[in-house]
Amino acid sequence: MRVFLFILSLLMIGGTASANCSGQDLRPTLEDQERQHLQNAVDETPYAEGNHWVATRDAETIHLIGSIHIDHPSLLNHVDRLAPVIETASVAFFEMTLNDRREMEKEFRDNPDLLIMSDVTLPEVMDEPTWTMLANAAQKRGYPPFMTAKFRPWYLTMMLAMPPCMSLERALAGGLDNRLQDVAYSAGRTVRALEDYHTVMDFFNNAPFDQQMDMLLAAIFDPILTEDMYATMFKQYFEEKHAEAWELSRLLTKRSAAQDPERIDAAFRNMEDFLLDSRNQRWVQTIADAAQGSTPDAPVAVIAGAAHLSGEQGLLALLAERGFQLERRPF
Repeated sequence: MRVFLFILSLLMIGGTASANCSGQDLRPTLEDQERQHLQNAVDETPYAEGNHWVATRDAETIHLIGSIHIDHPSLLNHVDRLAPVIETASVAFFEMTLNDRREMEKEFRDNPDLLIMSDVTLPEVMDEPTWTMLANAAQKRGYPPFMTAKFRPWYLTMMLAMPPCMSLERALAGGLDNRLQDVAYSAGRTVRALEDYHTVMDFFNNAPFDQQMDMLLAAIFDPILTEDMYATMFKQYFEEKHAEAWELSRLLTKRSAAQDPERIDAAFRNMEDFLLDSRNQRWVQTIADAAQGSTPDAPVAVIAGAAHLSGEQGLLALLAERGFQLERRPF
């Protein structure tokens, strides 16, 4: 689910929503078997925790900061603590620069076919009960059924990741990456993107229709549960438990979605491979190249979604393979 939130945060396109979200932490509701599965997965994951790490190789210094792309009042304290890192960085990398983001938004406005299907509608390819569930969930987020029927499945997947209680524009106005990018620009630092902004957009638009449908079906469940999943996600983020957050999102989706669990696993594997692992493998070379000539007083700063840090193919493990020493720092 967190990968869906990431894409949604890039697009900043959506209907209206209202009120503030509440929601409850779902971890206490886990059964013993689920709790043990979650703990085993975390124990097997390298660098499972920590939102701020420093990688050093001789004088080369890289600060890696795990971000969240959705705004939260508690982020202000973290921005204050991390600002000195950004203000002294020789270069600050983000998943997308603000200029790239504006270009991407313009592409979606100028080319509606990126979001709208012209050859088929969703009611034609879904059974009636599933379509009714989807239409109701979308309507609670401000989309009437006639619009929902024509949206590409991957876009609806992104939209359903946002609970109806949340105002999209307000939520995306100040995620940690946006706030730290503002710090970098104000300090006159060099700001660069880790990749071309078309990379992720092309992945979803070019994904086979059946894979898009699998992602969509995995995202259809009670909107109240979406609010609880959001609350859980924020708690895990501020506890710096990004590996637990990823695995729990998979577990809760399998428990609640209108989709076969094996197909949910397959959808998660596809997204994990492309949205995390393959991108990390490309990014790490860019980061290591930029680190040449960096120093503790003029480090490279990398601000990316926290899910990119952990795992055997996470940025931390990939840098360790290249001879960097890793140290967790206060977040």
